[in-house]
Amino acid sequence: MGNNFIVVGVDPGTTTGYAVLDLDKNILEIDSGKGIGLNHLIKEVTKHGNVLVVGTDKTKTPNLIESFSKKTGAKIISPDYDLKVIEKRKLVKDFKLSIGDTHQSDALSSAIFAINKISVFAEDVHKYLERVNRLGMKGDVLRVMLNKKIGIENTIKLIDRISKKGNAVVQEKILKKDIKEENFDKMYNKLKTILRENEILKSYNSKLKKKVAISEGKLKNKKPQNNKSLNSKIDKLFLFKEKRLRSYETIIREKNKNIEILKYEMNKLVNILLNSNEFQLLKKLDTLGSVQFETRKIMLNISPGDILLVDNPNIVSKNTLEELKGIVEVIIHIKPISRKIKNSLPFRFIDGKNISIQDLGMIAVIEKSKLNLENKKIDIIGDVVGRYQKERKSLVKSFIRD
Repeated sequence: MGNNFIVVGVDPGTTTGYAVLDLDKNILEIDSGKGIGLNHLIKEVTKHGNVLVVGTDKTKTPNLIESFSKKTGAKIISPDYDLKVIEKRKLVKDFKLSIGDTHQSDALSSAIFAINKISVFAEDVHKYLERVNRLGMKGDVLRVMLNKKIGIENTIKLIDRISKKGNAVVQEKILKKDIKEENFDKMYNKLKTILRENEILKSYNSKLKKKVAISEGKLKNKKPQNNKSLNSKIDKLFLFKEKRLRSYETIIREKNKNIEILKYEMNKLVNILLNSNEFQLLKKLDTLGSVQFETRKIMLNISPGDILLVDNPNIVSKNTLEELKGIVEVIIHIKPISRKIKNSLPFRFIDGKNISIQDLGMIAVIEKSKLNLENKKIDIIGDVVGRYQKERKSLVKSFIRD
């Protein structure tokens, strides 16, 4: 199996079972339990490699597997009909000793079904890459061809072209979807920073572990002597070393926590990259005051059609309004806006209090579907108010004539 790619089978439910295999049907992990959620499943599975496909024994894909696919970029492999019990037993007959319960059995049969489904295709890819001496990219080629309807030669060219742009993790993720150029640079640079910090933490973690190992080795090599004074010094040395070891362990735990946080942030950014067509980029300002705007405008590069996310829209300057007129049409605000300001400014204001917004520092993102829904609500309210005003004017005119 090339590039450490894996196949996963999942049996969702109150008790969720999952199985992790390589392309040669070797079981890397199989488990089940109550309350296994998406994040726990992804954490456990991705320890073994990058998920190529995820299998299910159901025709209609369960929600957990849909979400798992979106998060990991894995291709969903499902049957044309719900697999029968006898069919699933036949698929796992050679693995009975590895199965703990029916949930694990169903997950394993789903994974094996997925491997069987792509086996001929994977073998053809293997033969071609072997012939052109490019077997090292087998996993990447399989992933791209499973998710995009393009030939193997164009796939190789695409991977080679992307590989010149930077980090291997980003290469793997951006192959699956087209990323808009204006969003890519900011998200990509943010991701590179997180990955770089992650590597620094890992390196520091490794050095600390080496120091701990060296300290333990020195302590073991110390030979006690009969002299009481010397024994007392040795006891103090041991105590000192133990304190240092505990201190190192605390530092290592903290660094590991930071690594997990960075991994979470990285996965969040990768998910946005993968689903960029479903998100709207928001450029953040604390207020609409001149000091805040002058500080941020060059960095944010506000352009026609951009949407702003403003924390407090009640602080406004004339200079800021003049620069934003004709460029920005929509402003999402966090704190409540006064009616006077809302009615006097030439923008469409959307209350962000009840909208799920993902904060990414200088920018933020919102799902386009939720943004469109809020716009429709405003349009409906505008129509109702407009009709009311017309009817009221008509009644006033009628009253005057009478």
